Amino acid sequence: MKEQTLEWRMQLPSFEKCKLILKWKNKNVSYTSCASAYFNNTLDFESENLTLLIKSAKPQYSGLYKLELTNVNGTVSCIQFKVSVFDHVEKPCLKEEWKAMGEGKCLVNLFCLGSRNGNVSYAWYRGNEKISALRNLSHLVVHLDANELDKYTCNVSNPASWASESLHLTQGCLEPRFPLLFVVIMILVTLFLGTLTCFFVWKRKRKQSQSSPQELLTVYEDVKEIGRNQVGHARVLVWKILFGG
Repeated sequence: MKEQTLEWRMQLPSFEKCKLILKWKNKNVSYTSCASAYFNNTLDFESENLTLLIKSAKPQYSGLYKLELTNVNGTVSCIQFKVSVFDHVEKPCLKEEWKAMGEGKCLVNLFCLGSRNGNVSYAWYRGNEKISALRNLSHLVVHLDANELDKYTCNVSNPASWASESLHLTQGCLEPRFPLLFVVIMILVTLFLGTLTCFFVWKRKRKQSQSSPQELLTVYEDVKEIGRNQVGHARVLVWKILFGG
């Protein structure tokens, strides 16, 4: 008497043809070498309900799976399953590159990074409003007023999960200007202090040069006065010797 048999097959994007995974006959299960090598012994079969289990699913296991059941009367029933396996979406990282356009305007390039695979969708929001003109792009170009407060959010999702990150662009637009302004102020302060120092040094030297002739004249007069006193004392001494006074 012919017994019921079952075969599980798979057709993955990396395979050109549908390959046999396992065969169940006479209540015995046999796995093919292809299944053992590709799934690394993570398959399990439940004969009670003819279920195929993948205990450690990965995105590369996504594809078409076929169940072929042959009844005792020879009729064949086929059921197909399209299986999709997705990674958990990690929180993205927003990177900004800005360029000052003048008149308080900034051109900002936003990049939404962090997804490990390309099977995700991107959505951008300005505040709480979705930017609907984009077509699933991870890159956004924004023309921003430097005095305007704008919050931009990137949402990354797949059918299994989603994650998002936000950024206030006003900070990113104005922060690069502060160091340049600070450097300019420091240069101006340094030049002012240097000029002020040179002025005081010049003024002091000029004052010294103006007072030098008077000091020399005073010294000369002192020497002359000392000479006169010495001559006077000599005359008095001679007079006393000659006349006994």
